[in-house]
Amino acid sequence: MKYKVETKELFTFQGILLKKMQCPVEVKWEEMQPGKNDLEKICTQCNKMVLDIDTLSEEEVSFLLSKNPDICLKINVKKY
Repeated sequence: MKYKVETKELFTFQGILLKKMQCPVEVKWEEMQPGKNDLEKICTQCNKMVLDIDTLSEEEVSFLLSKNPDICLKINVKKY
């Protein structure tokens, strides 16, 4: 996957837009409440689930977004 920091957009390697990040509050991962597993946390500001995609494949992220396009993602900007 590719992430454009300037536009906050996540793309597949083929250039297909997966998601445009639009978080108005930008809560730090460390400040969020624990979720169901190590990949999930709950935002303390909006109460939405946030998913850490660091260990997920492009196919897994695409699948999850197809099921729930409003899911929030934690993206390691240095990785992408």
